[in-house]
Amino acid sequence: MPTIQVETSVAAGGSSNLFNGSAYEYARSRRVVSLGVTAAATGTFVTIQSGSDVVAEESPPIVATVMPIIPDNFHFNDTQEP
Repeated sequence: MPTIQVETSVAAGGSSNLFNGSAYEYARSRRVVSLGVTAAATGTFVTIQSGSDVVAEESPPIVATVMPIIPDNFHFNDTQEP
């Protein structure tokens, strides 16, 4: 199963496309995608889009200083079409 782990810093009021430039940025076949998101501090929000699907809109992520734990922190799922 393909896996990508990304850690980034985003300035206050900023945004980031975490999969930009990744080999997994575009689906090559139909697939189900599961995402886990954590943040190191409160006051952050996450918006998740998969193609034209809005999966989460300005939701506060789980606050933790570790990568998301499978399956506990993987709350976001979507089906992607190539």
